[in-house]
Amino acid sequence: MSSIVRDGGIGEREDLPLAGRENLLATYCSLAQGNELTTLTTEDGYTTAHGPVHLSFCNFAAGFDETPGHLGRMIALAERARRQSGLWVFVTDADRPPELEADLLAQGFARRHRQTQMVATAPAPSAGTNLRPAKTMELRQDTARFMADQFFLRTGPLGRQDIAAATAHSDRALWRCEGPGGLLMGAVMVSESPSALGLYNLCVAPDRRGRGLGASLVAAVQALAAAQGKPLVLQCDPPMEGWYAQLGFAAFGRVTAYTYRTGL
Repeated sequence: MSSIVRDGGIGEREDLPLAGRENLLATYCSLAQGNELTTLTTEDGYTTAHGPVHLSFCNFAAGFDETPGHLGRMIALAERARRQSGLWVFVTDADRPPELEADLLAQGFARRHRQTQMVATAPAPSAGTNLRPAKTMELRQDTARFMADQFFLRTGPLGRQDIAAATAHSDRALWRCEGPGGLLMGAVMVSESPSALGLYNLCVAPDRRGRGLGASLVAAVQALAAAQGKPLVLQCDPPMEGWYAQLGFAAFGRVTAYTYRTGL
């Protein structure tokens, strides 16, 4: 997949894969730090999180740079995965060395799923929704619970509870769209890193879907990114690519998730 996006606003951005990786890693690390049982470590050219095994952002390895001990760290990752199931390894187009994914497969890891990284390439449209930040902990907890219940439908109640708690206690910005009486209709997490803004956990209440609210929320976040002069990046499942493309996004890379063959 091409790592260059060309358009009149962003221009040629060969650094988008790095910006996307940076944003994803910053987001996962922030969520990991929102769980008090999780420990983050950066060493040997990559970052690891040790925490509850049912939360991918609390038990992962990501952000790989090329180092002389590459094969050794692959062996160490496989050994860790054998000792404790639940380890996720996230690989983006910016990770190195180029044979990283082949080496993971050779060590017994299996590909679980792949998402597409996209960037907003069109000028932000007029944002026609009342999006406001969740500033108090009470509002953050309410927003995070809404996100977990809407966005993580396949996760059990305990997992959704822990995801909501980590989200509320992270340092990422949570934005909410309210209807009459303060009823929460939609929400999104906006993650800032030095080179980009990231859009995560976009969700709309079931009874409000199909009315354009999701597109309005995206437009509001596009406006935030434009105001900061940063690209807006996201990662989505392949079926959502067409919807985001209609909103002015283009693909620039991939995020592939691996687990050990005897793990999750």
